[in-house]
Amino acid sequence: GSSWGGSPLCELADGEFQYFVHSFAVRPAEEAHILSLSRYGDMEYCSSIQKGNLFACQFHPERSGMAGQKIYDTLVKWVGDSGGG
Repeated sequence: GSSWGGSPLCELADGEFQYFVHSFAVRPAEEAHILSLSRYGDMEYCSSIQKGNLFACQFHPERSGMAGQKIYDTLVKWVGDSGGG
């Protein structure tokens, strides 16, 4: 794991690549909700957020190979652990 304990990114290493398909970026009103930052050239931007049990990402886990699969595996485990809802 990494410094993202308690998040869907908990099994990823810092710097592990994710697939981005567009050039949009978000600037959250609350910096405390920023989960990850990414860099493209000289620009650093928010690439995922988390607030409570809400998680959203700019990248596409479904196109990110094994790194994306780790995110989905974590989410599936959490849903299973919650008793199905």
